[in-house]
Amino acid sequence: MNVSKAVLEKLLEVYEKTPYTIKRDSLDDLFFSRHKERLTKKVREVVTEPLPQFPPLVTDTFNVFYKPQPHFLDESQIAPEFRINKRVLEKVMNTETFNELKESTVLDDVNSAIATAILTEKLYEELKNKLEEVKDHTEKIQQLRNQLQNACSQGTCNKQMVNKIEKQMQQHSQAMQNLVTQGAVSVAVRKTREEYGNVQESMQGLGFGREPGQPTQVDPETAIKLAVELRQNEHVRKIVELLGRMRNLLRSTAKAKPRKSRLELHSIAMGREIERLLPSEVLKLRKYKPIFHKDHYEGKLLHYDLKRREKEAKGPIVIALDLSGSMAGEKEQWAKAVSLATIDLAVKEKRSWAFIAFDARIKDVKVFKKPPKPEEVLEIMKIGASGGTNYELPLREAVKIIEQEQDFTKADVLFISDGECNIQQEFLEEFVSFKRRRNVSVVGVLISGEPVVMKEFCDEVLALKGRLDGSAEAIFQRFV
Repeated sequence: MNVSKAVLEKLLEVYEKTPYTIKRDSLDDLFFSRHKERLTKKVREVVTEPLPQFPPLVTDTFNVFYKPQPHFLDESQIAPEFRINKRVLEKVMNTETFNELKESTVLDDVNSAIATAILTEKLYEELKNKLEEVKDHTEKIQQLRNQLQNACSQGTCNKQMVNKIEKQMQQHSQAMQNLVTQGAVSVAVRKTREEYGNVQESMQGLGFGREPGQPTQVDPETAIKLAVELRQNEHVRKIVELLGRMRNLLRSTAKAKPRKSRLELHSIAMGREIERLLPSEVLKLRKYKPIFHKDHYEGKLLHYDLKRREKEAKGPIVIALDLSGSMAGEKEQWAKAVSLATIDLAVKEKRSWAFIAFDARIKDVKVFKKPPKPEEVLEIMKIGASGGTNYELPLREAVKIIEQEQDFTKADVLFISDGECNIQQEFLEEFVSFKRRRNVSVVGVLISGEPVVMKEFCDEVLALKGRLDGSAEAIFQRFV
């Protein structure tokens, strides 16, 4: 290629440009790399047109959400066909809604990735009627670049040609940018905020062991899938709503329950502890004040020495949930909400827990010694209610878990059903003997019906009447 130095410098100005629009450093790239593959996959599922602008837009959008003060590159540094991304993000950042979103995404790579995935999809929805024009201008720019490259390879390009082609590329770039309207972008950002809020609410509802407002760490793809599931599944959404109310009741129950003192009398000691004086020292204060003051000064007053008791560890919880056909509907929703609220309590108190779902057979068994993932909680919510009822199978499963799993001694069993089942006397005697031997307590929760059978193997049976009254509070008082 035989070109002058001036032409070569001009060519470098044309070709040495970046597809990205936001300034970033290696640390920004490191955080984005954690989510790049999932985000790229997510965008490909939505964006059917193979436009080159979208992959860099994903990177730039992530940095706009993640960086406290994102700065754009100068337009001269950005390749012409990618300057539309800068225009889009400028309009995104020009909305008040974006500022509200950014409050929870800045320096949080997971939330930034979630917001990026949603916003990219919403921008595509709002701008897709312009994408054919974007594609056409992009192809024109690429053709001009190829034309210039071919001319230079044949030694026929000059500075005037380079300037002319560069001007044409700029014109196509500007035409693309003019396709982006503030109205369309504002709608996309508003929809993003709504869906992002749904995702956060879903994660909060499925994030066990966390206090309100504490974030739940989950990858963006899973977070969005769970949010979609909760939005589309009315039955599951009702359980999450009930679970939230149960959690509030559980917290208020825990606060209201009187706590036993963890201090106990250990010995008699000398010192200046006025609040724990022996009666003889109180008498000294009344009748012999000079001696009292002298002993106080010298640290010789007699007082009770209290020792802090070690907090008694609470045992694990085994939940047996009846999901037979008679439980379907509202009873199932209340029963699952009680189960999940109890699991949440176990997680917060670092107690191991097990979950047994049953009808006439065992539907599912889960044993956990750590907080469950949100998708595992959703699995419990989605187990259907159908079939007959068999109490012996879940009770045998509970026995198996308590005997085989480490740290399941002194377990509390929560047995939830509508009370419609018979049980053999021989097994009842066997189970009662097991409870006594392993120091196991069984609390029954009756969702309507009569507790005739449950009373035979439960230490107590509490009725849940389908509302958050004293009956629900009594259940939680048993475990807090």
